[in-house]
Amino acid sequence: MNTNLLIIFSEVQKLSLLYLAYKYNFKSAGMLILYWLLWQLVSSVILGKLSDIKGRKFVLYFTVFASVVVSFLAKYETSFKYALFIDGLLVATLPIAFAAKSDKNPLRSKRLIYAEAFLARAITWLIVPTVFLISKFSDSFWENALLISSLLSVIVLFFFNDVQDDTHKLHVANKGKKSSSIYTAYVFVFLMSLFFSESSYQTISYLVEEKEEIISLTKSYILFGLGMSLTCGLHLLIKEIKGISLSVICASTFFITFLYFFVKFVSFSWEDQLYALNYTEKTVLGVVSGVYIPLIYAIICEKFKIHQQGTICGLLESTMTLAEIISPFLAYLFFISAFNLNLVFFIDSLGFFVSFAIIWTYLSQKRGSI
Repeated sequence: MNTNLLIIFSEVQKLSLLYLAYKYNFKSAGMLILYWLLWQLVSSVILGKLSDIKGRKFVLYFTVFASVVVSFLAKYETSFKYALFIDGLLVATLPIAFAAKSDKNPLRSKRLIYAEAFLARAITWLIVPTVFLISKFSDSFWENALLISSLLSVIVLFFFNDVQDDTHKLHVANKGKKSSSIYTAYVFVFLMSLFFSESSYQTISYLVEEKEEIISLTKSYILFGLGMSLTCGLHLLIKEIKGISLSVICASTFFITFLYFFVKFVSFSWEDQLYALNYTEKTVLGVVSGVYIPLIYAIICEKFKIHQQGTICGLLESTMTLAEIISPFLAYLFFISAFNLNLVFFIDSLGFFVSFAIIWTYLSQKRGSI
């Protein structure tokens, strides 16, 4: 329960910073990347690795207390960029909370562990923007949400039991079998499939968010949270199917999503595609994300030991951050600058097809070598 709360509060903080960036007219992609996302790309892996060595709680003290500092700096427009910088550099709570959640349930299916973790994230995107909508866009809503969630994270941390720390000490004392290398072709395949699918999703999201005003933007977050909540919830209800691997399910999801967006591509003229894209598309993206993201986390994480989970979760989060960094440039390249053809749905379908092809090629080669 503690890890779920840390995940929820961390997502509230991310949402709050996104809205405050909008409020302070700080939503330029270049500025957000420079002050925020670029540092997340590095900090997730470094702090995740540090949590493998020193223990989850030790590192969470830094990330959680840094989030309190961020909440005070973000209250003022003049210090907002420093809030983003500190958040990007030090507040890598999510990958550590994910790893801690896995630590506490070593015998439980990784698919169910990460479906529950991402359900916590998705519910946040569903409920908090809904409350914001009901509050009629209160001026101080997101400043208060940021401060309260950071303070509640501190309270949760005091009750946090670091299972990984004790288990790692036992592993070292017993001089257990040498750990597998993290940087393998297996991990690279699934990281690349995650990167291409997330790049497609983030590019669509960027275009939607650039087009929409605050009301439609809020509705898009709600619909994304709704879609992702539904499929993450289904994960928890569905048992493993014998004879069908998670990799096959993941590849099939990518292929079905490719077909969906390709059909939309051929259904609209080039001039109409960008106009056909609106905030309701975030529901579909939420549904799809709720299927494949927990699967990829489970597929990779189940291969490694408890004292490697922080690094793995950090790599996965960094991969999604990299896609978030790339997406504005893809949007500019394909839809604004070079071609001006508005091939929105084709580019989206292409990303999911590449993700499918990467996994399917890997699985085919693996079968051929047996």
